Amino acid sequence: MESVCWRKSVWWGGEVYDFATEIAESLPLPLGLSSRLVQPNPGSRRYLDLQPGYRLRIVFPITKGNGPRMLMDQDANLKPSGNNSFELELKASPSFVGVEESVYRVYREPGQNSEEIRLVSARSNIEGKWEETASSKFDFFSFDPGINKFRLFYLNWDGTETKKSILLGAHNEIVMEKATHQIMQNQASCSSMSIGVQCFVLPQGVALNPLISVLVNQQEKLVPVGLTLRMLIQDEIRQPLTTVLSTLTVRKKFRNQLTDISFPKGSMEILKLPLQGGEQIRW
Repeated sequence: MESVCWRKSVWWGGEVYDFATEIAESLPLPLGLSSRLVQPNPGSRRYLDLQPGYRLRIVFPITKGNGPRMLMDQDANLKPSGNNSFELELKASPSFVGVEESVYRVYREPGQNSEEIRLVSARSNIEGKWEETASSKFDFFSFDPGINKFRLFYLNWDGTETKKSILLGAHNEIVMEKATHQIMQNQASCSSMSIGVQCFVLPQGVALNPLISVLVNQQEKLVPVGLTLRMLIQDEIRQPLTTVLSTLTVRKKFRNQLTDISFPKGSMEILKLPLQGGEQIRW
């Protein structure tokens, strides 16, 4: 049997993730297993490493006179909305007048091994009218130069039931792991990080959703991180999955090139594929 040996003395920035991905995808593993090995379920470890191409959608309530941003839970109405999701209707607090929605993207320049977060779009809705804006009124991600690795946490704050989103930025993976250990031990340490680390706690009442971009029948879709092909198709067609299996094609990046995924036509196994962003899906 032919053996392969990788040797490298120094690893820079995103090379570790890229190298691990290349190895995992080169092995004859069951469908979807390589993705879970490289990027395990963030819910099981309470954080998500932000990869190039990820989007961050933030919704921030706008209030009168900087009043309470929280919505009231009286008369809540929970109803199904799409695949594996629900809409929760709440009565707004008296100071609530609208929301700002901003979308950020994690970029990596060609040939570089570091990332940065840039604002893509921002808009506000005051009393039911959407208006595009050139910048966000609430810029949460003003990272210093050199901060180029990012990790998103969802944690219970100080042992309470209150969950908060924390965005951590670091110069490299080693510093990131040390800072992660600090936050896991004491979330309040976010405000006193060492040099080479920046930490932002999103205010209560602010929603942050990490998304990935996939191309579905030549149209870009932003979908939640962790979505499977089955969940995506179910949400798109609202019909039995067998109606698309005979014509389904899937392409995803392998070694930075889009490659066709080979699978038996009509097989349900392909539907287990976890989406990582950048896939092209057609039927």
